[in-house]
Amino acid sequence: MKYTVLLFLTGALLWSADVVNTPVVGLVREAEALRPLHGLPGALDPGGDLVLPEGTTLVSGAPRQEWLLLERTGEWLAFDWQRGTLLSLGHAADLVAFSNSGREAVLVSGLQLRLVSGLPAQARIVEYEMPGGLGKVERLAVSEGATHIALYGEGRVLLWQPGAAASEPYRSAGVLSLTFMPDSHALLVADLHQNAVLRMDEGQSPRQLLGNEDGLDVPSAVWAGSQGRLAAVSNKRELLWTYDHGEWRWEAIPGVAGVQEMQLRDTLLLTDSAGHPLRIHAFGTEQRTYEVPRPQMPLVEVRQ
Repeated sequence: MKYTVLLFLTGALLWSADVVNTPVVGLVREAEALRPLHGLPGALDPGGDLVLPEGTTLVSGAPRQEWLLLERTGEWLAFDWQRGTLLSLGHAADLVAFSNSGREAVLVSGLQLRLVSGLPAQARIVEYEMPGGLGKVERLAVSEGATHIALYGEGRVLLWQPGAAASEPYRSAGVLSLTFMPDSHALLVADLHQNAVLRMDEGQSPRQLLGNEDGLDVPSAVWAGSQGRLAAVSNKRELLWTYDHGEWRWEAIPGVAGVQEMQLRDTLLLTDSAGHPLRIHAFGTEQRTYEVPRPQMPLVEVRQ
């Protein structure tokens, strides 16, 4: 096990103080640019393009969009776009996953695993050999505080606490997505072959939350939020399933393939397979879905 502590590099602020002080619900990607949305769902105003540091390219946004994962000449960087700071995370990896808050990340390169905590302001990096004898990892998840890591590969789901032996709570050749529940070690899994969204708690058998009898068809992505809120995407059927107040509901979103939490808690950005925005979904006393505003275009609620 190897420890590395990295200090952050200060970058230049890329926007005026007026923009920084304006509430931002999150970022949307348009073509090759990122654009902040100011305000609240139902009254959003698109801002100007976000300028990335010179020589960098966007890899992905962290959950809640407080920082962005960038690449520059084979190195991965955490970019705190609100403060204009860059933090080195070391060499680029094959696979990355974030905790629900985005404060932790796990990176896989071959048979090496890097666990990063303290993001985005600082990085404590611990390196491990791949646990459980896995030769290939296809999916990853990390819990809040990085106390637990889930790895999927070779038809096995492994649950691992760094420094301990890995357990194998589940086997399937069809796991398409997995994430930890917030403030919990329970794992949410989308399984193609079971055609189900499953919850896995330590020491218990997997429990089905959504399945074929509910009308589900090929769950391809899952998300877990606060207050027990859940979301699942069926890319094949172009459907968004959401769970709130004890009930599942579904909505047709043409082209939907991904879901990610924006800066505003429990507000979801729905994206296509290329990561481009399609709709915004807001939980609350009543769930609503909105068109993504473009420059000179007001936000309109989509009524079903």
